[in-house]
Amino acid sequence: MGGEPPVTIDFAGITDQSQFFINEDCNGNQVPSLSQGILGLGPIDLDTIGTANDDAYFNELVTQGITDTMAVLLCSNNGYMWFGGYDPSYASGTPQYVPLSCDPTTTSECYWNVSITDMSLGSTDIGGADDQATVDTGTAVFYMQSSAYDSLVSALSSNSGATSVFGSGALSSNFFNQGNCISPTGGQTQAQIDSALPPLNITFAGSGGANVTLSLPATESYLLPVGSGSSTQYCGAVGSGGSQSGSTIYGDAVMRANLTIFDEGNQQIGFIPNTYCQ
Repeated sequence: MGGEPPVTIDFAGITDQSQFFINEDCNGNQVPSLSQGILGLGPIDLDTIGTANDDAYFNELVTQGITDTMAVLLCSNNGYMWFGGYDPSYASGTPQYVPLSCDPTTTSECYWNVSITDMSLGSTDIGGADDQATVDTGTAVFYMQSSAYDSLVSALSSNSGATSVFGSGALSSNFFNQGNCISPTGGQTQAQIDSALPPLNITFAGSGGANVTLSLPATESYLLPVGSGSSTQYCGAVGSGGSQSGSTIYGDAVMRANLTIFDEGNQQIGFIPNTYCQ
């Protein structure tokens, strides 16, 4: 943040908690002095506390004249957030927008929902269509529908590229289900891993019937790098969300591949390929 006008909001503080907030950095190192909390940035329709907006930070900014748009750029070890737009110097091009699939006039709970029509691992279709997929910075991994998750894990467990980098069957259901981390057997770099392993392709329903497909590198979708240099390990970054509509959560793991724009004013979300973190 920085440069935003001052606003008055209500907030809550806690003095005691158990295993909810974890004082550690992006590499998993314990940092006792690190404080954590939650800043709610969902659409104002989710505010059921009262009729005033003084418990919704971003909406208070909008009342002060800030454009009703915010954006995030997530890297594996840092990131940026903008209120009122985004800095084009961090962007690799123009946004591809997809409309929100949730109508705030017909439901009381409208999250940042979009419609995913299909997904594939490289050229292998894994399904996963969900017309109420939620884009959420508050979720660390990518939860996809259970059938798509099973198909992705099955394809990776026998993928020749995955075998060449991590060993035979290394990216199996045990690896993803148990939250394990693994090192490349030949010391391959992140770029070499992305070249060897298939990308995760996600297709969204766009405006006017035109679809938008994002092609996400392996280490910016289903694998999460932890550490740096030759000590980098890769952890599973996908999970099974269930079989119901709305069980897909497009979390931080897949958001790393794009600068993501939350345009509440125009009821849409935009994506720009992330080249800044590379």
